[in-house]
Amino acid sequence: MSVLVSTSLGDIVIDLYIKECPKASENFLKLCKIKYYNNSLIHSVEKNFLIRTGISEEYGNTSIFGILKVLDFLNFETCKDDDSKVASVDAETTGYKEDFTENHFIPKKEQSPELYNRILNYSNRNIKSSRNNILDCISPRFKFFKDEICPKLRHNKVGLIGMANNKPNENGSEFYITLSENLDYLDEKHTIFGMIEEGLDVVQKINETLTDNDNSPLKKLYILHTSILDDPFPDPYNLHHFIPSESPPEITHIYDNEPRDNLEEHDELRLINTINERQARSRAITLEILGDIPDADIKPPENVLFICKLNPTTTEEDLELIFSRFGRILSCNIVYDWKTGESLQYAFIEFERKQDCELALTKMQGVIIDDRRIHVDFCQSVSKQWYEYRGRKKRGRLNELKNKNTYRSTHKKTLINIK
Repeated sequence: MSVLVSTSLGDIVIDLYIKECPKASENFLKLCKIKYYNNSLIHSVEKNFLIRTGISEEYGNTSIFGILKVLDFLNFETCKDDDSKVASVDAETTGYKEDFTENHFIPKKEQSPELYNRILNYSNRNIKSSRNNILDCISPRFKFFKDEICPKLRHNKVGLIGMANNKPNENGSEFYITLSENLDYLDEKHTIFGMIEEGLDVVQKINETLTDNDNSPLKKLYILHTSILDDPFPDPYNLHHFIPSESPPEITHIYDNEPRDNLEEHDELRLINTINERQARSRAITLEILGDIPDADIKPPENVLFICKLNPTTTEEDLELIFSRFGRILSCNIVYDWKTGESLQYAFIEFERKQDCELALTKMQGVIIDDRRIHVDFCQSVSKQWYEYRGRKKRGRLNELKNKNTYRSTHKKTLINIK
């Protein structure tokens, strides 16, 4: 009752609780048998909480029982008079008590003639080309199966496998892997049907992967392949229609043409750059909304120098005097803490010409000013600090304007009172 699951980061072995959760275990095993999970995206990684996967591009979030209903739709008209075939696809396989009748399964022609004709038309087509559309016609009570809550199975371990249902009794193919020992608030809400016996180190690697704000891994991770080690459940009579003659080809890595030795380092650098770019873009949009910059896509000017590692005692006048020998300076501003008024030990100097800015960079790099060896760089290299500086500068002007308006308003009231 075990399954070997190969992922992008390594292999894991899952042992199933077939006695406590027979229907969920059978569902998982038969989905593995038809290669349902091959190349499935690990679409959500919530650090120290859950890994979620198991949604197929072809079927979505559908149980094996819902998939088998495709054939029932296609063959209903031909097999409804055959009691043996109808009995073999009885609705009890899904865990629901409703009888498998024409009224439950397919609408009467007078009730929904359009849907009735659509379903009958599907029966004359190839199964593989029509099964996706048929799934849209299947009621949730046939597409999913009921919860199998076992009180003794608790969310108290790392590596537990459970059904990721959004509503009670709507379990399909999506499942989760726990990443924490303290998830008791999930108890008796989700079906726990297995446990990872081997490969917890792989689970930890997935847990440590970098994600975006929606918990999607920045580097795509997949279930590449599944292999059934032991299956105690007999196959449904029509399962063979869905078993592929050979496994689907595994997704190849987008960097397969690069040397494997540099693969991990390259991926890490790409992810770090992606995160930095998104953060910079987010800050720019925020500043645009606040009105600190006119456009989120604005770039720092090329005629502005960034100077850091300054002595806290260095003044703007001293700095301007030293750098003015390279060309005319339009502005020289040391950035101060808005609460304490203390120097943050970096400044921006705006030159009239770009050439003067470049000359100052080459001549002043590493120069000692007030017993401190300064660092000089172009403003584009420190866009984050430049955006913050622009924001503070504009907010400072707004505060000054507000103070002036307050003074004028107060002065005006005083004059009115005197009169």
